[in-house]
Amino acid sequence: MPLHPALAAAGAGALLALALPVDSASAAAGFFSYTTADAGRHVILDPADHVCHALSDGAQPASLPSNQTDRVAHLYLGLDCSGGLVAVMQPYTSSLTITADSLRYY
Repeated sequence: MPLHPALAAAGAGALLALALPVDSASAAAGFFSYTTADAGRHVILDPADHVCHALSDGAQPASLPSNQTDRVAHLYLGLDCSGGLVAVMQPYTSSLTITADSLRYY
């Protein structure tokens, strides 16, 4: 019995979907904002996980961080997420006292 063309097309589409690579990259949903002395307020939209995000140039740490994402943010005093961990900011929180040079989501 011959295979119906619509059934063959559906089967081929399913096989193609299984063969495509799955994107394992993820990001926090929302935004992280902060202030620098020279350029004012900055916003990182949907910050990627496992990436170090620079918040300053190292001359003066960024201030007034606001983690308006659905993930926990880790803030560091050193550039490139080096140096000591300054704070762990819970989702949807802000701080008037924390200063940091870099940020990472895990």
